Amino acid sequence: MSGLDWSASHWFEADAQVKEGLASGKLDKSFAAVPADDAIARTKAAIEAKTWTCEVVADKAHALEAIKKFIPKGATVHNGASTTLREVGFVDYLKAGEHGWDNLHAKILAEQDPAKQTTLRRQASLAEYYLSSACAVSEQGDIVVVDLTGTRVAPFAYDAQKVVVVIGANKITKDYDTAVKRTNEWCLPLESARVRVAYGVPGSAINNFVAIRGPNPWSVMLSMYTRLSSIRLTSLSSHFALQGWTGSLPRYHRQGVFGLLNSPS
Repeated sequence: MSGLDWSASHWFEADAQVKEGLASGKLDKSFAAVPADDAIARTKAAIEAKTWTCEVVADKAHALEAIKKFIPKGATVHNGASTTLREVGFVDYLKAGEHGWDNLHAKILAEQDPAKQTTLRRQASLAEYYLSSACAVSEQGDIVVVDLTGTRVAPFAYDAQKVVVVIGANKITKDYDTAVKRTNEWCLPLESARVRVAYGVPGSAINNFVAIRGPNPWSVMLSMYTRLSSIRLTSLSSHFALQGWTGSLPRYHRQGVFGLLNSPS
């Protein structure tokens, strides 16, 4: 499995259902296009207006370097499944073990007892640093994050102290409704292509949806932006929107890092 090509572009060529969807027009490839610089600038400004800091980096290598600099040695680190993180080199860097971090994801995978593994997953959602990507981000700064099981979305909504989100510029949409449309009509079919290879199942499903549309009034979110031509693939269904007010004090003053890469790769 480790020798397979997990890049998003691979599924355009390798999966019969994706190829049929592209040929028939059921899959709108414009969702993979990198937008103009002014759209990136508007998105960056919108994110900063939500009191999150946004950094634009030039390419995959710069995205990885920014992550390395942001996370101090000794920190507890967890990550959600992400094609983007894999493509920028973060997954390989994390596995190499030369970072000096406490890799909670590795501990989860090493545990053979299902009950204990479930407990470790719950504990890992409280990591000091949680890294993932997102399905879409609107020019108004709305960030859409989804998954099948809930393990990816939970740290976004509340648990993790600092959330590091590396997002390709191809995921920018004109508005929130289009962000949801991209997630349903583009990300889900591509994620289904991935899981057919990864898990031998017919496809993915839409189960968990988090829309982060504003800041927690008691937390601080830092956002780093990266611009990739890769696509993060996910699934969603139950809708849970955060619109700036949680109704209770958070456990941590949380920071998030959002990323947007400056040139297609």
